[in-house]
Amino acid sequence: MKFSMNDLIKLIRLFIPSFHNKLTWLLVIFGISLIGTPLIEIIINKIFETQFSISITSENDITIGITIISIALIYNILTNYFVHKETIKKLENHSSKDKDLYDRLLIELPSKGSIDFLRNHDFHNPFHINKFDHLFNFIYEWDNAEHEFINKDIEKTKKTLLDEINQFLDYSGTKTYPLKVDFQTVMTNIDSEIELSEETKKNISKLNEYGSSIYNLHQKLIRKGRENLYI
Repeated sequence: MKFSMNDLIKLIRLFIPSFHNKLTWLLVIFGISLIGTPLIEIIINKIFETQFSISITSENDITIGITIISIALIYNILTNYFVHKETIKKLENHSSKDKDLYDRLLIELPSKGSIDFLRNHDFHNPFHINKFDHLFNFIYEWDNAEHEFINKDIEKTKKTLLDEINQFLDYSGTKTYPLKVDFQTVMTNIDSEIELSEETKKNISKLNEYGSSIYNLHQKLIRKGRENLYI
């Protein structure tokens, strides 16, 4: 199992609490130590008061201890409130940016168009090259930092879809041939409608598999967006 830098940071934070939490505990412990004066100290203090009229501990220790504990707890509550508020603000900001990007994705790579074509088309049959328009636009426009989702789960699925579309377009580019203006076919000169070569059968099957895979990944990406962005 490999740990990323983010995993390491989370682990460190788990065992090493933030400074304001450590300061809170320090003040609370100090306050408790003032309240919980040891029995031996009380006995010695009584002896000194009886014999020499001197007190070695302050009568205000309990009051001071309670005050310190109260200050520590109030400080911790306020600090956590502002830290939590800032975290929520960042999450909302990230979510807003991802929602804008998600909306663009649905426009530029909708379930209809190229995705729906891949879902239903059998590559035994010829096809018009414009059926790939959404796919070409997606790999040209979305494979860069400007189109990265902040949410890692969504971005990972988007990247997988990008890779799959790239492989599909590369494969179709080498395994299909011009039939007439703007039309492509998998069929070669040695194939007929009745009898196909083994190579052509393999190519048809592979392209159909790509089509189903891309459709399923696209639908997964849409669902990931809804789940993580609460749409």
